Amino acid sequence: MMKKIVFSFLMIAAAWQAKGQAAVYVCSENGAWGYCYGYSNVTTCAYNKCINEGGRSPQLIVSTSEKGYGAVAVGRGSDGRQIVGAAVGYGNLEDAKARAIAECRNRGGQYPSINSTWHD
Repeated sequence: MMKKIVFSFLMIAAAWQAKGQAAVYVCSENGAWGYCYGYSNVTTCAYNKCINEGGRSPQLIVSTSEKGYGAVAVGRGSDGRQIVGAAVGYGNLEDAKARAIAECRNRGGQYPSINSTWHD
């Protein structure tokens, strides 16, 4: 009986923890992107959203199983293509925004701006 109670508790804790997930996919070919947060199937959801936005070969750029703030920043490369940076699982919104902008710049994005934010 005790094993069943412990197992049930662990399953509930795992399900609760899974709700804190977030993921962002980006297609480097055309800059399409997709993100999801707040439930256990975020990587598949983010991948599919990227495909739905025209992504041909989405790559996971960031994910977490931690709750927190997230942000996506979008800029333009020197060739005019869209460049995306993202941050997930941050303790506050300002840090998530700053990291997303830094990631966009690190990928070659010029004049990045925040496109999306969330908290789960």
